[in-house]
Amino acid sequence: MCLRIVVVGGGYIGFFLAKYFARRGDRVVVVEKRKPLCDKIAKKIDATVFCGDATRVEVLEDAEVDKADVLLAVTGRDSVNIRVAELAKKRFGVPLVVVRVDEAENTRKAIEAGADKVVCMDDFAEYFARVVTAKGYRYLSSFNGEAILEVDVPPDSPVIGQDAREIESRGVRLLLAVQDGRPVIPSSGYVVKADDKLIVFGRKEDLEEFLDFAFSG
Repeated sequence: MCLRIVVVGGGYIGFFLAKYFARRGDRVVVVEKRKPLCDKIAKKIDATVFCGDATRVEVLEDAEVDKADVLLAVTGRDSVNIRVAELAKKRFGVPLVVVRVDEAENTRKAIEAGADKVVCMDDFAEYFARVVTAKGYRYLSSFNGEAILEVDVPPDSPVIGQDAREIESRGVRLLLAVQDGRPVIPSSGYVVKADDKLIVFGRKEDLEEFLDFAFSG
């Protein structure tokens, strides 16, 4: 059965979900606010992409959310996901609304807004660590809105050639690198190469933006 699935949020998680459902043969619609991500998704995934603020009714109307079987609200902001859930369920009558929250205390708010299923980011991280390891990163630890990731640098990644200072300018901290099978303490002399492993720490929203960049090649 082919489903119409609306994914709100085109970051790394939204990108993966959209790609998965599109490959499965579902009709996928992505709503994302940032134009560079919209362009990337349109180029790499068989999906209809709407570039706009999903908390605005007219954007959801353009995306024909009223025809959706499933809506996944997976942006990096709980307030946005909760508002989208409210509109999807109460205004557009979407049968199944799934919401990502980064803070566990927002779970009840999401349910009250209309979410049928709420996935806390800590649980999402655990799920991705088990299931999506092959996609290029693993959660090593997650706590209080922050996390430590191990990232495999793909051969076409824009982080190749960057040093620790350039990486950390994106709001994450580079704790350790593994290059040619040997651990490296990041210093002014370290430069990222393809197939390096990077151990990075930061807030989850900053880490997600770093992943968007690292895998945008």
